[in-house]
Amino acid sequence: MNNYVYKITNTTNNKSYIGSRSCVIDPSEDLGKEYFSSSTNKSFLKLQKEFPHIFKYEILELFDTYDEAAKYEKLLHRTLNVNKSEDYYNGRCLPSVTLKDKSDKTKKLLDILSNLIRMTRIEYGYTALEISNALDIGRETYRRIESGDATVSIGTYLDVCMILNISIFGDSVDNLASLILRMNNFIPDRITNDIIT
Repeated sequence: MNNYVYKITNTTNNKSYIGSRSCVIDPSEDLGKEYFSSSTNKSFLKLQKEFPHIFKYEILELFDTYDEAAKYEKLLHRTLNVNKSEDYYNGRCLPSVTLKDKSDKTKKLLDILSNLIRMTRIEYGYTALEISNALDIGRETYRRIESGDATVSIGTYLDVCMILNISIFGDSVDNLASLILRMNNFIPDRITNDIIT
């Protein structure tokens, strides 16, 4: 069995991917020919298959066991900070973003939104039960919305905003970019970077 750590580099933008692999064939016959990384970034994989000439494939190190290769890969990931760096494909595919992310900025944003929902409902003279019935959601779910619970789906929050005529994007969706810039202090950087770029 051949165990190795490899680096795949897109020569047009110098972005790389570092990984480890175990295979029965010679690594030089495997990497970039049979194997294109364990990345879940579909565009990165597609690029390699459609434009193989723009990629450089390197075997960084050979190991006796896969465990040794995996340890070296982890060391490189930590040392080079590949999961957060824009210079690497590792961890840079579209993030799976949910409201379960309980960062301080997310908590602040949910607190603002839930308070706006509660104040608007009271201003219109509706009870929480009337809103939950109108949306066909449970009373408990609605209570969680007004308390800023991050486990409630964003779609449900948006439904509540629509029924209460709360415009979170201004008068048109064109205002979304300026809204994001204004709220940059509340929205986590990894989300604003993906939306703006």
